[in-house]
Amino acid sequence: MSLTTLALMVPAVKSARGQASATLSSLEIENGRVSNVRGEVKLAAIEVAPFIPNGSQNPLPLGDYTVTLGDAPPGSIAGRFIDTGGPLEVAGTLALDAARQFTFDALIKPRAGAPQMLVDGLNQMAADPDAQGRRRLTLTGSL
Repeated sequence: MSLTTLALMVPAVKSARGQASATLSSLEIENGRVSNVRGEVKLAAIEVAPFIPNGSQNPLPLGDYTVTLGDAPPGSIAGRFIDTGGPLEVAGTLALDAARQFTFDALIKPRAGAPQMLVDGLNQMAADPDAQGRRRLTLTGSL
């Protein structure tokens, strides 16, 4: 499904474009909310609006990703993700607890040829690079 369609159910993806597909081995829903899920989600051709105002309306390509969902405390969702191509080398984790608080924690490194606006955005949003040139980006919030 398109991320535009998915945004109707998950507002956190409303500014992203691309495609999502899922292969789930289990899905539990309690009180109208996903309480446990196992499986794999693939995200393809992800693009977002520019993070730094510069007059351009061109979306920024973020690439393709695989998210593996698995073991998590009851009522929570947890996963690991990696990029499978695109301008960013990415590996990290995500978690959504029973109170709908989320944590996204990743190490990100621009690949050669990454759009300069994407590199500049990472420079502003993420920690200083480590010895391998990866930057830690941690986002928290609620859904």
